[in-house]
Amino acid sequence: MKSRTLVALGVVCLLPLFACGDDDPTGTNGNGTPSAIQTGVWSATTGADFSFDFTVVSGASSINEVELSMSSWRCGNAGAILSGTITTTYSSGPQISNRAFTCTLDVNGDPMGSDWPVTISGTFANSGSEASGTWEASIAGGTCSGTWTASR
Repeated sequence: MKSRTLVALGVVCLLPLFACGDDDPTGTNGNGTPSAIQTGVWSATTGADFSFDFTVVSGASSINEVELSMSSWRCGNAGAILSGTITTTYSSGPQISNRAFTCTLDVNGDPMGSDWPVTISGTFANSGSEASGTWEASIAGGTCSGTWTASR
């Protein structure tokens, strides 16, 4: 009987240790302020037939590059099916303000052709290591949109 009582007490004493596994569930520094946005390359998934990477510059003030990778991507009812990679490098890239950004890139590889814009908007979470947002594209007469998530 004593061993059961000791075992039960041991389990009760250990439960609080496991219940507090996340030191900061709000994603802040523990003082209510958001953590710094991590710099470097972020990889985003979209749920569509493309993904993209974007690079946050040192100081997290802007984005200086977006690389969109497509694999037989068709936007809406457009006749174009896109595959390959488009990289856009910015000298003074889209600014990050209030943890949010918007950038637009052209996925039409023909410089003489019409623009096929893809607009990506996003917000960095308080953790500084996660981001999410929306994307919208107008390609060869088709339009499509969706959401994306990224972590670092």
